[in-house]
Amino acid sequence: MLIKIPDYINKHRFIKFAISGGTALFADYGSFLLLYYIFHFPLLLGNTIGFVLGFIVSFTFQRNWTFKSNGSYRFKTHQQLMLYLALTVVNLAISNLVIFVLNKKLFVAAVIAKLITVAIIAGWNFIIFKLFIFKETQSV
Repeated sequence: MLIKIPDYINKHRFIKFAISGGTALFADYGSFLLLYYIFHFPLLLGNTIGFVLGFIVSFTFQRNWTFKSNGSYRFKTHQQLMLYLALTVVNLAISNLVIFVLNKKLFVAAVIAKLITVAIIAGWNFIIFKLFIFKETQSV
C-alpha cells in the first residue's frame, strides 16, 4: 500500500527538497554517528562513508521526486548523475575540510561540526539542483 502524499507537499519543491534532504541526512548523519562513535572509525573515513550513503539516497529522491519532470530534463539521467557526482565530490572536499577545521582546530564536537557542514552544503545544493542539474528543457 502506497502512502498518499498531500497535494501541498507535491506542489512545493522546497518542502520536497527538505523531506528528501532529511532522509539523505538520516542516512549520512546516522551512519557517520554509528561509524565514528560506535565502531570508532577515523573521523574523515566515517564522514566519507556517511556522505556516500547520503549521496545515493539524495540523488534517488531528488531526481525521482523533488525535481521530477513532467516534460523532459535539460540533461539525460547519466549526465545528471555525473553532474550530481561532480557536485558531491566538491561537497565532500568542503565537508571534510570544514568538519576537520571545526573539530580538530576549533574543538567543536564532531556531532555539531557535521550538522554545521550539512547546513552549509544544503543551501547551495537546492539552488544548483533547481537551476542547473534537474532543470527542465524550455519549450518554445
